[in-house]
Formats: sequence, C-alpha cells, structure tokens
Amino acid sequence: MKKAQYAHEKVHQGAEGSVHGGAFSISPKLLLSVHEAAELLGVSKRTVYLLLATGELARSKVRRRTMIHRDEVIRFAAGAGEGQKDDETGPTGPKVCTEDA
Repeated sequence: MKKAQYAHEKVHQGAEGSVHGGAFSISPKLLLSVHEAAELLGVSKRTVYLLLATGELARSKVRRRTMIHRDEVIRFAAGAGEGQKDDETGPTGPKVCTEDA
C-alpha cells in the first residue's frame, strides 16, 4: 500500500476523534492538532514541531493553537520516502581510502 493511500485511509477511519483505552482514531476533520498529526504520521510531537520549524510541514494558527491541515499531513507522508533510496538500501560497503599517505 502506498504511503499516501495509508495516510488517507488513516485520516478517514473512525469518527470519534478521541482517545479511548489507548487507541486513537482521527475524525475526518480539516485541521489536526500537533498531537493528532504526530499520531497519524507515527512520530513524536517533538518531531512534528521540528518538521514545522524546518518548513517541511505547513501550519495554521487558530488563536494560540498550532494546527496542520490534513492534506498537508498526507502530502508529507506521500513524499517522505522520496529522495531517501540510499538510506533504505543500506551502505554500499566500507569506505576505501585511495590517497597515499
């Protein structure tokens, strides 16, 4: 399953939008709190704040609250694996020094 499809399904599953017995379900609302975005992405709240600070995620302010549009979370999740192919395949082997000392 593609990351975008997974994130899209995760956003639309459940209608409670609350914490019940440790299980968290997100209602299909437009704006997500930092906590909800972190749960959806499977990262910590600190990581979400770092993504906001670096501009990798866009934020909206509702009074004093930081909110993230659900489409922004889906966009980030879909593009999170792009450009990281080398990290997924692992190292290519030991580095060899070619300089004569």
